[in-house]
Amino acid sequence: VMNPTLQDLREAVEDYLSSSKELGTFDKEVLRSILPYIRSLVPSDRPVRWFQPEEVLSSNITVVDLSVVNDMSLIRIYVETLLESLFYTAQLVRSGLFIVMEEVHRFSSRGRKSIVPKLFMEGRKFGVAVIAVTQDPLSVEPAIFTNTKLIINYIVPEASSSSYMARILSGNDLVKYKKIRETLTALKQFEALVLSLIHI
Repeated sequence: VMNPTLQDLREAVEDYLSSSKELGTFDKEVLRSILPYIRSLVPSDRPVRWFQPEEVLSSNITVVDLSVVNDMSLIRIYVETLLESLFYTAQLVRSGLFIVMEEVHRFSSRGRKSIVPKLFMEGRKFGVAVIAVTQDPLSVEPAIFTNTKLIINYIVPEASSSSYMARILSGNDLVKYKKIRETLTALKQFEALVLSLIHI
């Protein structure tokens, strides 16, 4: 199959398990044990297909909609796999890539190993630019903020979040910290505080 889908994988495993064929040392019990997981990856209401990273790099806009996947752990697997393959391909091809990640705290929270901080730390030298959006800055891996050129903050009403962002944005300057924290909590709807953190 030229462009296999998850459905194709499921059918191939089911066909093999129902046949008398043996694939060397590949145990049918192992396949039986992972078949429910493979089935869970196949969305029931919309078609899903594999694609090559080059397809994304060569198209003007690609939207990856994971709203059909109900399990957050599966969404993380999809996102990590996609980002890893795109980053690896971008390094080889040296083609510009612009990624927008909604709810980045779900994929790169503190203490969780993820490709996302690496995109921020190393992406620029391979032509990879990232916009990360979050409503929960406290949960985001700090390396993302410290390797960001611009941070756009809308109102941050929670005291812990505004303190955290003010600490990051102030660069350990106490006077700046107090002013930024005060500004973040006083912003009105649609107002934003925009600060440049690093010079590229």
